Amino acid sequence: MKRPWNEFLRPVLLVAAACILGSLGLAATAGAHPGHTGPHDELSDLRTQAEALIADLNLDGWNSWSNGDDSHSAEIYGRYPGLFTPENIRKVQDELGHATAARDRKALVLLKRYLEGEFINQKAAAMRDSISNLEIAATVVVDTGRISYYQADNYLANQPDHLLRLKAYRAEDSVLASIDPLRLQVLDLTSREAAALGYKSRLDYFEFQKGVSFANLEAEVRGFLEDTRGVYDSSLTALCASELHLPREQLRRADVGRLNRLQAYDGYFSRQELLPILKKSWAGIGVDVDRQRNILIDSEIREKKNPRAVCFSIHVPTDIRLSVKPQGGLQDYEALFHEMGHAEHYAHTRQDRWEFRDLGTNTFTECMAFLDEYLIEDPAWVGANLKMPEADSKEFLARAGFLRLLLLRRYAGKFLFELALHRGESDWRGAYHREMQAALLYPLDASDDLRALRDDEGFYEGDYLQAWFLEAMLKEKLQQKFGANYFQKPEAGLFLKELWAYGNELDGPDLARRLGEKDTERGPLVRELQRLIRSGGLGAGR
Repeated sequence: MKRPWNEFLRPVLLVAAACILGSLGLAATAGAHPGHTGPHDELSDLRTQAEALIADLNLDGWNSWSNGDDSHSAEIYGRYPGLFTPENIRKVQDELGHATAARDRKALVLLKRYLEGEFINQKAAAMRDSISNLEIAATVVVDTGRISYYQADNYLANQPDHLLRLKAYRAEDSVLASIDPLRLQVLDLTSREAAALGYKSRLDYFEFQKGVSFANLEAEVRGFLEDTRGVYDSSLTALCASELHLPREQLRRADVGRLNRLQAYDGYFSRQELLPILKKSWAGIGVDVDRQRNILIDSEIREKKNPRAVCFSIHVPTDIRLSVKPQGGLQDYEALFHEMGHAEHYAHTRQDRWEFRDLGTNTFTECMAFLDEYLIEDPAWVGANLKMPEADSKEFLARAGFLRLLLLRRYAGKFLFELALHRGESDWRGAYHREMQAALLYPLDASDDLRALRDDEGFYEGDYLQAWFLEAMLKEKLQQKFGANYFQKPEAGLFLKELWAYGNELDGPDLARRLGEKDTERGPLVRELQRLIRSGGLGAGR
């Protein structure tokens, strides 16, 4: 997934030079007024600083990720000491009070979210650094000796013995328990600072940051869990037996990483064919990747290069960079296709307002990334691009569909737990146990409950849940308008380019309305996952 400004290395969705948009041949965004910089000039210096900071952070993030250079984010923030202040936040709030045009108000809201989020994040930076340092230094004991805490998940995925997985999983308990006091301190600080900014509660602050009704999203998420319960439950029983050789009642969270693998199909996803298949796929909708001068795909293999695919928007839309270190296998394809979805979105952005290029939630761009990633789980696309026999194809698609459902249900549980936590439920471990067990449908124990605060990420999973729902809605619309093989139709590309041109101006509800719905809804995703899973003989028990 794309690294937004408030995650990981803090790379941001960045700024563009409006003067060269025309030379790129990008469609104009509806309602755009090139050259307009906002309702009042007194915020122009603030915008200029934020734009420059975001650009500096993204370039630093790219150099660190792709070349292994040292990160200089703290030094970069130090160049902008007066940016994230209550005074600047009040200036934006005052402008909001005077703004009447809808686009002006939306841009100011995005700016206010950015300033407030960074204001609180900087106050929590020392605590978060301590958490990160503890995690980096921590080790756990497994059957082969002592390993890094960060390597524990990889160990669990590759350990074939159920009892050894359980032992290693529980060996992490002391690390998690030692970090929880710091995580609670971050929560307390967030509550205090949110109150100082005028929010009634931590939950109100996060709801403003995400720009979505949590009550509406909660109803959709609970409905999704109920609608998919049957196909998930019966598939999980079948795969426990066939993949883990365990009776369902013995399944624990320590086993899920082992279940979460599809290595048997890696032979269909060769390293040599990765970029050719990617380019062929985009050519189908009229995008010639080789002719795009505003997208750099760095596929070189360097020792210090991070192996995970990532997209950095150095300047939107003129300088988009994608790093990939191909190893071969399905995960390479999923990661590169996902990041290319981000890259094409930003490469086709046509925006006059920097807030709509650089700020906003992750929902819209993650929807576009998922649309490209899940081509790999589209029966028509698999048939057109992979030399996979029909029997293997059905089995692969069913298992891939189940693993997507497993991930979605986990994110649903995390979201519902966060609602309980930030609503102030005193027994937050009990809330985590309740919501995650209801979502995952296997027993949780005290070791699982120690993961509660590690799974609290400021509602980032809310962006992704919306994006998953919207991706299926968008795909259904594309199939209705252009056919099952829409990915081979240039007119489908034109339809998408009109959406990409908006950059980050559209949020989840905006996109839903453009697709003809009142709001984000789960139906298309439920139908797609049920169809995929059952077509391969899974999930047929209920």
